[in-house]
Amino acid sequence: MDSNKVNFSQFPYCSPCYPSWNTKYKCWDYIKKDSQSIQFDYANEDFTTDAPIPVAPGLTISTVTLTNLKAGSAVSLNGLFLVNNNSATPGSIGVQIYKNSINSANIIYSAEIEIDGAGSDDLGQPIPVLYVDPIKLYEKKATYFLSVYKIDETDNLSVIGQATLTATAYGKATY
Repeated sequence: MDSNKVNFSQFPYCSPCYPSWNTKYKCWDYIKKDSQSIQFDYANEDFTTDAPIPVAPGLTISTVTLTNLKAGSAVSLNGLFLVNNNSATPGSIGVQIYKNSINSANIIYSAEIEIDGAGSDDLGQPIPVLYVDPIKLYEKKATYFLSVYKIDETDNLSVIGQATLTATAYGKATY
C-alpha cells in the first residue's frame, strides 16, 4: 500500500501522527511526532543480606548507562529500594543520584528521609526515587548512580531486599 493513496481524513485524531507501514503485521502504524521513546536501561540488585549504609558518599545501590543521547531529550529516572533500621530510635538517610561520576559536583538529585525505629514498621521501608534529567547540548552518553548514605554515624541502617534503578530516554522523533 502506498502512503500517497491513504485518506488521512479518516483518522481525525491522528493529525499530529505520521504513518509508517508495518511489514510484519501488514498494517499502518501511527507514530506521534514528539513522544518516541528512544532508549531504556535498568539495573536490579539483590541485597539478600543487610548491606550496612555508610556515611557520605555512601553505598551505590544501582548504576545505569544510556548512550546515543540527543540534546533536548529527557531521561526519566525511577528507583526503588528498601531500608531497615536496627536502632530503637528513628534514623535518617540521604539519597542521591550522581551523573557520570560519584563526585559532589555531579549530584543531580538529593533528598533526606527519616526511617522509623526498630519495631515501628521499619523492616523494608520503601524508598522511591523519581527524577527527570534534561539532556544538554553535546551530551551523548550518561551514567547514573543511585546512592544512599546515613546522616548520623550512630544510626544502624541497612539496605535489604531488591533494589531497582531504571532510565528511559525520551526525545523528539525526527521525520
